[in-house]
Amino acid sequence: MTTPKKDSLYVQSVEKAFTVLAVFNAHQRALSLTDVAKLTGYSKSSAQRFCYTLVKLGYLKRSANHSDFELTAKTTEIGARFIESNSLVRRARPYLHSLSSKTDGATTLSILDGNEVIFVSRFLGKDVLDTTVTVGSRLPIYCTASGRAAASLLDDETLDQVLAAQSWEQRTAETQTDIEQVKQQILTCREQGYTLVKNQYVMADLSLAVPIYDAQSDLRGSINLAVTTANFDSDQLLEQYLNLLQSTTRAINS
Repeated sequence: MTTPKKDSLYVQSVEKAFTVLAVFNAHQRALSLTDVAKLTGYSKSSAQRFCYTLVKLGYLKRSANHSDFELTAKTTEIGARFIESNSLVRRARPYLHSLSSKTDGATTLSILDGNEVIFVSRFLGKDVLDTTVTVGSRLPIYCTASGRAAASLLDDETLDQVLAAQSWEQRTAETQTDIEQVKQQILTCREQGYTLVKNQYVMADLSLAVPIYDAQSDLRGSINLAVTTANFDSDQLLEQYLNLLQSTTRAINS
């Protein structure tokens, strides 16, 4: 995180505390003090003070072996408060549930956050592939329908900056990692109002997304419908559900 050199209002210790919390994830569930120091770049004594304070505040706890730290359920409170208080998320929830019921697919509301999208509401249908992606998951923009659709709402300069910051990891054998090709598809989404992505983030995934902008909260995001390639091809998905997805988005914004 880059901050101005001179900013009298900026509290760097708050940034550091959140940085400590951010190093924990599904692959790094329990971390030692040495791990935390290495992942954050802090000295071991500094990491110890932050971990101790976060334990006292209830956001971290000692693991069963007493040598590692783990997140606590209290860390979900901040995200939950956003979901409860945001008008777009509240409006979208029943429509996403209805869309999932009608299509048997996974439906998601995602919002742009920096160079990624965050899933803020999600319903799983019968035709779903990846159940590990949940509310709060952060996904890249370049290889997801949700990300591409949301990015289509950005101005050209910001879009270039966001694309330049992508990891461009080859997630599947079919992942597109050519920045100009992906940018063109995002621009096409801007023109036609939807994007379709196949086998880009995970294999056998077929996702259709439309952008959504909420003027009230100034959030840019997308509504996504994901199914498996075992049950649909691209033409079938567009023919059967594009109109439904677009009408759902209009209803959420009405």
